[in-house]
Amino acid sequence: MTFDLEKARDAAKPRSWQITEDRVTAIDQGLRFLEWSNAKNGIVETKKHIATLQTMLEEASDEHGFER
Repeated sequence: MTFDLEKARDAAKPRSWQITEDRVTAIDQGLRFLEWSNAKNGIVETKKHIATLQTMLEEASDEHGFER
């Protein structure tokens, strides 16, 4: 039996919520608002939130085939 690093990483991921198409849409809408807001004020904290939401959407796309 060999150690599968990818399976170990997947097993370590928290499964606190399931991604659905509705949630992807909600995350996308929040991201678009933050991008608009950031264009107006450029607050560093807003940029962090944008990066977090972008990562969530990328992971959803990779794992479940959802697209933005």
